[in-house]
Parts: sequence; C-alpha cells; structure tokens
Amino acid sequence: LVEFNRAPFLQPEVVQLVREADIILFAPGSLYTSIIPILQVPGLAAAVRRNHSALKVLVANIWVQTGETDATRDAPDRKFYVSDLIRAYHRNIPGGVDDLFSHVVALDMSDIPGSVLQRYALENKEPIYVDRSRVHALGFGSVEARIFSGEQLRLRGVIQHDPDALAWAVKGLWALHQAGFLDQPERKETLPEPDREAPRHPGERPPPCQRYEAIRARLHYLATDRLPADGRATVAMMEPARRRLIERMIEILWLHPDIPPAHLEFVRGVTLVEPAAWRRCQEWDNIFSFYDPVDRHIKIRQDQADSLGRFEMVFLVALGQSLLGNYAEDKQMAELRADGDTVGRVYRLRVRDSGELASYLDPAAIDAYLQLSRMHPSATEERLYTRVVNPDEGFTPPGLFFGLFYAWYLDNVFAPNIEYKMSIMRNRVTDLIPEQARIVGRRRDTIRFFRERVFRQRVPQFSEKLP
Repeated sequence: LVEFNRAPFLQPEVVQLVREADIILFAPGSLYTSIIPILQVPGLAAAVRRNHSALKVLVANIWVQTGETDATRDAPDRKFYVSDLIRAYHRNIPGGVDDLFSHVVALDMSDIPGSVLQRYALENKEPIYVDRSRVHALGFGSVEARIFSGEQLRLRGVIQHDPDALAWAVKGLWALHQAGFLDQPERKETLPEPDREAPRHPGERPPPCQRYEAIRARLHYLATDRLPADGRATVAMMEPARRRLIERMIEILWLHPDIPPAHLEFVRGVTLVEPAAWRRCQEWDNIFSFYDPVDRHIKIRQDQADSLGRFEMVFLVALGQSLLGNYAEDKQMAELRADGDTVGRVYRLRVRDSGELASYLDPAAIDAYLQLSRMHPSATEERLYTRVVNPDEGFTPPGLFFGLFYAWYLDNVFAPNIEYKMSIMRNRVTDLIPEQARIVGRRRDTIRFFRERVFRQRVPQFSEKLP
C-alpha cells in the first residue's frame, strides 16, 4: 500500500492543466515508489480520464529495477515485460488503466548493440522486453522507437532515456493523433479487477521521533535473562550483553514502522535459552522462539541470537504471539480412532473467559482470528474450538500461525511457509476451482484482519471525484 503522511489533495490549478493538456506523458521512473503513488492522489487519474482529446502515452522503462520491476505478480519467476507494466498500473491506480493512456512508447531493442546488452547482463541488468502482441491484446498501441541517447552510448557505452529523442517520438505520435491516424487496438484480453484498496493515511500515528522514544522507554525496563544448559533457573544477563540485546530489539522495532509501541504491552522480558535446555516441542516447525504467557517472557534459543537475520525473524514471531496473551486456557491434541485404527487427530483449544483474558485482542477479535485459522467453534461447549487433522497432514497451531503471519505481514522473507500459502493469491480467481477460490478469500480476510485489528491501520476510501 501507498501511505501518505497526511490526506493528499489536488490544487484546482493542477486539475485544470490536466483537463486542458494536449499531450499527457506518463514518464519512466520507479514504478511503485514514484509513478504509481502520484497517480493514487485522489482525483488525478479521474482528471486524466476526463480529458478525451489529449494524446496520452505511457513511456516504458528501459531497464528492470530491483524491487520495482524485477518480478511480476502473475508469474514471479519469468522476465518483466511491458504488458506487466500495464497490469501493474491497472492493479494499483484507482479505476485501472482505462482512458488513462492509449499507447506505450518503448525502446527499440534492435538499435542496441549485442555487446552492450551483454555487458549489462554481466551487471545483472536486464531490459524490459516489449511483448507487442500481448500489449495489443490488452488494447494498447505499441510504439518502439530510438529513445535513448546515441551520444551517451558512443562515449560511455550506456543506454539512457534521451529527452530530445523521446520528444521526436512524441512529435511523430502527435502528428498521427492530429491527423486521426493513431488507432487504438481493440482489447481482446481481459484485465484483472483493479485493487480496491486506496492509499492509506496513518491517522493518529505519532511522529517517528516520538515512536522511537516510546520504544526505548518500553524496552528500558524489560527484563533480560538466560537459562543455562542445566535448565534449573534463569540468571540475569550481564550488563554489556543486556545492552546489546536491547539495542538489537530497538533496531528491529525501528525498522518496522508498522509495529506500534503498544505491541510490547504484554512482554515483560526476554529469555535466551541454551540449546541443551530448550524443551519446546518442534514437531510442527523449526521456529526456535515462543511467547510464554505465564511469565510473559519471549523465549529464544541462544544460538538464534548469533545471526542478526535469524534473531529478527524469531523475535518478530514471538512478539506476534504475545499479542494473543493468555488467550488459551487449555490446548490438547488427541487421536481419532475408528475400528481400532488411527484415522486422524483432533486439536482442541479452549479460550479463556473474558474476565480472565489479558490480550491485545478482544474476545470478538480472537473468535474471528481462530475461525480464519480454520478452528471450528463448538456448537455445544462454550469457548471450545476444534480442528480435525488428517494422519499425515502438517499442522500449525493457531498461536504459532499468528506469530508467523505477523512476521510475514511485516516482511514476507521472514515466513517462507506463509509466503508459500499466500502464493495462490497470484492466480486470477477465474482460473481457480471453487475450493481454491474459497482459500483465496480466506487469505484475503486474514490479511484484512491483521491490517485492521492487529496493526490497526485505517484505510479510508478516497473519492475519485474531482475537486
């Protein structure tokens, strides 16, 4: 999502200029951090659409940019094409690409010496390829032109957009447009529905300096100890080790601005446990951390602290689990047997009575989450949830799943298993069978739950009306 510092608006003069423009160019730039955020300002895309006489052209980027155009939502393992650029615009701009532009100007690759492309390839730089037939099928004209600087190629061996060369290409298109010879192909391939989520406004989020001070204040009094190999009793950390641990956690929290200081409310301390004293069952996972609601400590196996990346992941998973607090009164896994054979297992979870609950989530939110995690409320026993698991089926308990999803929401590299589960969302719903479509719906509802109830991010629906 694009996040604005405060509610954005358009000056009336800008709207008027867009309405009266003869030519509207969508310039090349960083797709998700430059161009799309501008077009998500409420009213701007609508102003472009209202101008029915202008020549509207999208100028495609020349090179793939890491983090922007190095992967596609539909097929992340293949190269990035101009049609993918169009789809990205369509998904992320209110109202999609209809009437936003009619033609795409891209680099004519036939003008680039093979030796230059080979040198760029050695630097892991790839061009954005023009898939002409696909662009036409989406209903857009494709124009390939020599829009790079010949002088820069000759002197430095680099390929860059050249304003003068691009201007000549646009002049040619303008002449055809004026003469009525610039036809737009008929759309033969359906574009997916644009994402409905609008840019978000953080509302009451404190300024970064206040957030930083709040994090430091909460962690200053955090208990830190370690459990030796004999596992008998914890001992307090030496002050240098304590300071290093606290500073590392401050850095992690600071690097994830979506984490409010309130998420530390149910954490009283952090315990590093020697591997020989680690007793947590690892039947379901390889996550060497958990939140203990008894002493309200995050427990992390000592060797996980040796790697910065690994420590960040296990800390975030356990921090996420802490938001559930003491929600579970009892948890059991029992065998299901029929005719003497084990036919499955049933996981039983009884949630704590609201009068005893100490959790970041209220009872209604806990109920909603448990059902999203495929726990079924009992029709006969109050506060009881169950889930049947096939004999050979893997199982992620809801507490662990909450922590993993929390970490994944912040950065999908932290929970590959969740990322694998979410990969089904890259498919168009129309290509899925009914059960898969239901799974996609549940995944989307889970994302919405974490956004609205866990991270409490307000997503206002900005109007596309013009000022």
